[in-house]
Amino acid sequence: MDVAHLAGETCRSGGYPLDNIIMTSRPPDILWMVDRRYANSPESRAITTHAMLSGQAIRYVDYGEEPLFSRGKTAVPVGSVEYVRWVAEPLLGSPLPEIPDYPEPLRAFCGRRIDRAPLREAPAGSFVKPTLPKQFDAIRNFDPSKPPSGVALDTGCWTSEPVRFHEEYRVYVLDREAIGIAQYDLDSPDRGLLPEDTDRIAKMIAAWEDQPVAWALDVGRADGFEDILLVETNDGWATGYYPAAMSAGAYAEWLLARWREILSEARRAIEV
Repeated sequence: MDVAHLAGETCRSGGYPLDNIIMTSRPPDILWMVDRRYANSPESRAITTHAMLSGQAIRYVDYGEEPLFSRGKTAVPVGSVEYVRWVAEPLLGSPLPEIPDYPEPLRAFCGRRIDRAPLREAPAGSFVKPTLPKQFDAIRNFDPSKPPSGVALDTGCWTSEPVRFHEEYRVYVLDREAIGIAQYDLDSPDRGLLPEDTDRIAKMIAAWEDQPVAWALDVGRADGFEDILLVETNDGWATGYYPAAMSAGAYAEWLLARWREILSEARRAIEV
């Protein structure tokens, strides 16, 4: 769908058998496995609604209990990054894929220099975040004398000049097209996306040749910059849902598309 059209609708707002999750050529028989701790999250509510309307199975799982799977069903975990990894990685027999926060082809849209470095080499005053999700919270004005507690100094990080973003948007991308946009920093003014913004977003999407089938592009306005900038990218399996962007069913299909891709790649790896 055209990005400009979507912008016009933007609102504020031990190992288990791999057969349990591998897709077949038949229409998928889905088992949504929802993290019980987050049963009231927007993501879980969306999937619950979609499952009820589509007749798909849904199971609420306590983190730490042994997941129970159903033979012949495609299990799709929904919850925190920690939970999704806990369910999926034993099934896959390998870590889940991680897309970079700042893919090389999109660096030109960042408006700031971004480097990779171990935590011990992060410059004072810089913006610092881990290269892997959830290792520690992002730090906006890094003080080398006060590193995050319990984090190894050789932890890989992204470092950049501090930029103050305001009015940030999430763009959901499926098959190289934007399918939903929502503003997610609800404390910021809602100026809305302009035609030049949507053109730039379309260029960002087109620039990344080897992008996954379903991912999210976060963009925002920043002090001192005329163009809208890339904030970061997010893998589909690790991305939250903003209901203003699209329907519960569209979100479920977007999420499922990424799992189909992950599982297809896992099958090919085993067959090799």
